[in-house]
Amino acid sequence: MLYLPAVKKILALPAWTLLLLAGLAACDGASPDKPEPKEELENKTGGESHDEASPDKPGPEEEPENKNGGESQVGKNNGKNHEDNTNEVLPSEAGVIVGKVSHKSVKRSPTLVYIEEMPGRQFPAPGKAAICDQRNKEFQPAILPVLVGTTVDFLNDDDFDHNVNSPDGETFNLGNWGKGLKRSYTFERPGIYTLLCKLHPEMVGYVVVVKTTYFAIADNKGYFRFENVPSGTWKLKLWNDRLKPSLQEKAHEVTLDEGNGIRIEIKP
Repeated sequence: MLYLPAVKKILALPAWTLLLLAGLAACDGASPDKPEPKEELENKTGGESHDEASPDKPGPEEEPENKNGGESQVGKNNGKNHEDNTNEVLPSEAGVIVGKVSHKSVKRSPTLVYIEEMPGRQFPAPGKAAICDQRNKEFQPAILPVLVGTTVDFLNDDDFDHNVNSPDGETFNLGNWGKGLKRSYTFERPGIYTLLCKLHPEMVGYVVVVKTTYFAIADNKGYFRFENVPSGTWKLKLWNDRLKPSLQEKAHEVTLDEGNGIRIEIKP
């Protein structure tokens, strides 16, 4: 509240001074908490904020990283799943046999598919040895297919001694050896060799010795694939430790025409 003498002094001031004082009083009375206009806040970063994605507007979907370091493996399989692709022959795939073994044992035991023989054709034994390991009291792999004349190195990855012997074929016993060592054996005759360990009777494995290089272990759905097969009529056989002997000996004839591939289904 202003006293009367003070009021008289203020009124005696020139008009331009009174106007200046009135303007200053108006500025002091402005609200200090008044927010900036919305448009100015949005434009301070030059557009939408990049620090945080809007919950109502998802960002662009990222392409999956190709961990194979090049062309997508799906593209290499013509967009098919493994089992679909395995059971399909493209027109350009001459000399290809693909197929499926339809038998309940396939899901429970590795199944070998092989062309029994090709008369008049020679298949020299590989110079590199095949490997059969002994680990966690198991033969790994449980079924090892090899060409006649192949040498197999038997390893030991356990912390205790192992033994490898077989009562089949010409029979053999490699004796006992410890971790990190190996014993070797060359299989000169075709046939099924049961692998045993005298120190661990629960261990059982198999070496299957075949006459051609056309052999494969089917996957757990029964699909298999052979490539570069010459034209002709060939006999395919199956083997796993759950098939009856009559089914192991049964031959499945396949005729492959020159310049063509073929797909088949084997029902033992």
